[in-house]
Amino acid sequence: MSMRTFVLCSLIFITAALTAIGFKTHADSLFVDDAKVFDKLSGRNHRVFIKDGEILRNVEYYEDQITRRHATTFGIDGSKTEFWYWPSGNLKEAVTYFPENDSNKNKRVMRRATLLEDGITYATNLEYNQDGTLSTSTVLEQSQDRSTRRRYFENGSVKQEEVFAIRQTTPLATWYRLSSRTFHANTNLAESIEVVGIFGYQTQRFAEDGRTLFVSELSEYGTEYQESWLFDDGKTVRRKVFQSSAGTNAKTFALNGNLIEERAWHGPVGEGMMNVKSFDPTTGKKLLEQLFTHTGISYEPYSFTVYKDGAKALYVLFFLGTQNQIMRYTIYHSQNGDRGELYTASFNKEGSVTQEFRRNSADKHDWERKYKAIEKVKRELPVLDSNWHRMRPYEMPPKIVKFEASPYR
Repeated sequence: MSMRTFVLCSLIFITAALTAIGFKTHADSLFVDDAKVFDKLSGRNHRVFIKDGEILRNVEYYEDQITRRHATTFGIDGSKTEFWYWPSGNLKEAVTYFPENDSNKNKRVMRRATLLEDGITYATNLEYNQDGTLSTSTVLEQSQDRSTRRRYFENGSVKQEEVFAIRQTTPLATWYRLSSRTFHANTNLAESIEVVGIFGYQTQRFAEDGRTLFVSELSEYGTEYQESWLFDDGKTVRRKVFQSSAGTNAKTFALNGNLIEERAWHGPVGEGMMNVKSFDPTTGKKLLEQLFTHTGISYEPYSFTVYKDGAKALYVLFFLGTQNQIMRYTIYHSQNGDRGELYTASFNKEGSVTQEFRRNSADKHDWERKYKAIEKVKRELPVLDSNWHRMRPYEMPPKIVKFEASPYR
């Protein structure tokens, strides 16, 4: 009898049986106590079920007519799976076969799994390609607290190897990934992941020729995270990120090792106030420092400082919620910054001067004036380069460690 004929006959039998005895199936009937639905019409220790994704499921029981011995399922995709059970009724082995158009062909195994007597822990789990070559292999070590899973390229070389360990948690122990190694087709290591402590891990990624591309580490308790991206030489750091519960810092470097840009988030990444420092890639001197605040929707400029030869030249503070309207600016006339010669002017939202301050470093003479709004004192504003307060594109750091505001910072 062909498989198609067998399936059709079984379906006719099931329809008649269901009508005669009012039999109802359950979505998880293979894994629940189904002693009450013993099919007495067949005269054998067999029961037939209909489940989603299957044409039918035929279950054979031990003499007690309760404990499962063997089961066969026929999938709507043409696949077939056989299950064997321990005397306790727990699953012992399962084999799934590829769909076959020709019933005379030998059955090709798609997946074969064996389990320990608990019916949950895999002893082996093997998956195959259509040509019979091994695709994935999972094997439980003899100690039974380690499990190794391997995936393969078509040529049979290892594509990925993962090691899992048992963590004794309640009410049930759980498996967690202890390490993972992924390989290039030329067998060189592509990625390595090692677990550190409870929450931590270390990650490395490599090019096909073995050059290091990326390194990251999360501390044992998940309180600090750092990552480094390298240039094509596999040695020089291109980008570095450090993150803790206090905030995030991201640095970008030139090939010569000089710092190009530094971004610091004082709050959650993408939401907290962001400080951006830009440097000359040749000399390493600071060129610009910007401060952006988040409106809840997007970032807008809060202030910036322009540097010349590494010293402050101009500082500008904006009114929040305005189109870059100046609230205060300071022009520096020496290399001594805030302690040297300078001029500062503050404004109200109508654009009138509210205060002026001048310091002369030569004779230590400070000059200051304050004005009332009614006086409407005006001063010429400095000409601003749009690049000084523009948000430049940047690569968003990952959100690994949750930011926690502290009243002591």
